[in-house]
Amino acid sequence: MQRETMPELDADAYWSLLAATDLAVVIHGEDGAVVQANPAFAAMLGYTLEEALQLDSSRVVHPDDLSVRNAQADDMFAGLSQGGVVHRRLLHKSGAVIRARVRKAVVHRGDEVLVLTIIEEWGPLGDLEHDVRHDALTGLLNRRGLCEAARATYPYRPTYLAMADVDDLKAVNDTRGHAAGDRLLRAVADALRGAPLPGALIARWSGDEFVVLVPAGEDGSGPADIADVITAVTTGAMEARRPCVSVGVTVFDPEMEDLDAALIRADREMYSAKRDYC
Repeated sequence: MQRETMPELDADAYWSLLAATDLAVVIHGEDGAVVQANPAFAAMLGYTLEEALQLDSSRVVHPDDLSVRNAQADDMFAGLSQGGVVHRRLLHKSGAVIRARVRKAVVHRGDEVLVLTIIEEWGPLGDLEHDVRHDALTGLLNRRGLCEAARATYPYRPTYLAMADVDDLKAVNDTRGHAAGDRLLRAVADALRGAPLPGALIARWSGDEFVVLVPAGEDGSGPADIADVITAVTTGAMEARRPCVSVGVTVFDPEMEDLDAALIRADREMYSAKRDYC
């Protein structure tokens, strides 16, 4: 018996299928504006469908996740990435934070490039997943979180990998107590979050070490510039205590090596800076 050929579906038919699913689906253009969305996406964020169609990424993505989201989008529209799965914080219309798993894929409509995004709200499970990938004291990514985020966010683009060590942490703990040491670490974390390093992934790597992964841009900046920025913001944040923060930076190309190799180089550069300046 000959199998019947399935009829081809046009774009409207495909979208009708996506609109019917209970998974949140949204399509956006290069400027981050919503091109199309289904009712599940609108409901997840607390909007009507008409309101959801007027949204853009700046109103949907948590401010602390926005620069990384924008860098990832730049890679996708530049043809450097076809997408992937990331964990992201989104904003409900009420201002509440939604933890979600976000799957992105590049799609083409004629000469136009768009990004198809499927979002799964994690609810209570999202809190557990967040805790597994983040440092409890500072709220930054932990080792696992950074490694996963690096693979998902910058799978092809060369990046600057910086390791920063707070050299005075032990002295602070010994003379002022561990509560003062914790305040010092939170100050470093807050300074790194506010650093002018668009698209940076930031992690607390160990007790007194932080790792910053920054996409290599086209502004001519190099490892020394990244080190200067990190030194300036952390020193400024801790001026009253005047600790010494050693910073080592290397170039990491994920298509040429694994992250561990680059971390070893950054660690060596960091200890070289420690000998020179601390």
